[in-house]
Amino acid sequence: MGGTSIADNWKELSGNNNWDGLLNPLNINLRRYIIHYGERVQAIYDSFNGEITSKMYGFPRYAPENFFSNVALQNGNPYKYIVTDYLYARSDTDFLEWLLPDQSAWIGYVAVATDEGKAVLGRRDILISWRGTQSAAEWFKDIEFSLTAASDIFEDTYGPTPEVHSGFHSLYVKSDSASTYNKSSAKDQVE
Repeated sequence: MGGTSIADNWKELSGNNNWDGLLNPLNINLRRYIIHYGERVQAIYDSFNGEITSKMYGFPRYAPENFFSNVALQNGNPYKYIVTDYLYARSDTDFLEWLLPDQSAWIGYVAVATDEGKAVLGRRDILISWRGTQSAAEWFKDIEFSLTAASDIFEDTYGPTPEVHSGFHSLYVKSDSASTYNKSSAKDQVE
């Protein structure tokens, strides 16, 4: 590895050389790198409104402009980002409509490193952070564990058509023109 900072070695820390020489023992900068990105995902869980009786159930507790300060990732943290967009997915529960109505929910965010963060990270980092299953409707989508063709996600593939978990596929590509949050699918929101 080159220098001793994350900024000097971000390519290697991201797997450019298959983490050769960084895993055993675990390189201190790789450890910091892993924790840094893990904290960015944990921030979604920390600010997810999971109160079922709340009219804002399934949505973030904080506005994008002060998201990181509200989840204690701004002050004293050298990795500075700003949230540029929140991401939403639509749970279409099909046959359980009478029990679990379709719903849109906040699933994550897009964030960009600030100039200060860029200096520490060695590049203008763009994060797409996405949480796991939280709501009952999402758990029902998880049960749809069969594979389904994903040519609508991986459009320029050569060879066999790739397949993905059908529940994830539905959450990722579902849109609803009548929805405030999912006029476009999660897939289209990140493109």
